[in-house]
Formats: sequence, C-alpha cells, structure tokens
Amino acid sequence: GPMTGKFIDEALPPHIAAKWASIWHGAVETEQAQRSIGRVEIDGKQFYVFEKFCAPLGLDGAPPTMIIVATFFHPISDSKDGTRNAISAHLLNELDGAATPDT
Repeated sequence: GPMTGKFIDEALPPHIAAKWASIWHGAVETEQAQRSIGRVEIDGKQFYVFEKFCAPLGLDGAPPTMIIVATFFHPISDSKDGTRNAISAHLLNELDGAATPDT
C-alpha cells in the first residue's frame, strides 16, 4: 500500500503520526509490553474502538531494536440492528472507568 517502505511521519499527517507514535513510546521507554484502548473517530463520529498491544523486541540485555504491534478494531455497534457489539461495550466501559466483569 501507500505506506509500505515509509516511516510513519512520511506517510501520515503530523498530528496523526504523533498520535500513533505516542502509543509506541511507552513500550520503548519502559522496555515492557503495553496495551492500550481507544476510540476511532472519523469526521466527528465514532464507529470503532481499538485495542492495541505493543512489545519491544531486542537481544537480551540490549535496548529494543524493533516493536511488534497488534491492533484489533471492533465495531461499536452491529450494523444490522444498531445494538452494541459485546467486545466494544466491554472496552468502552473500560475506557470510561466503569467496572467490567471478567469474561
């Protein structure tokens, strides 16, 4: 695609590149895996919630040289009837600080 072979700041507008990179910085700085969740907003509307896992990788005792990232996007509502997707509901509750039951 259009991002292949490019650095994030070459492929995306500065404000989006900064948002994306901020998620990875914690994993690099702490040299520990990080999980984050958030809402995806497009034109002022929220259609998805994301869950991202970032893990720094490197040789034993050496600083990380790369990051492995897995991101899952969950629709906020099921398209047919508008009911809230169960995974999204759980993540949105977590984002809003509500207690969520273990599943």
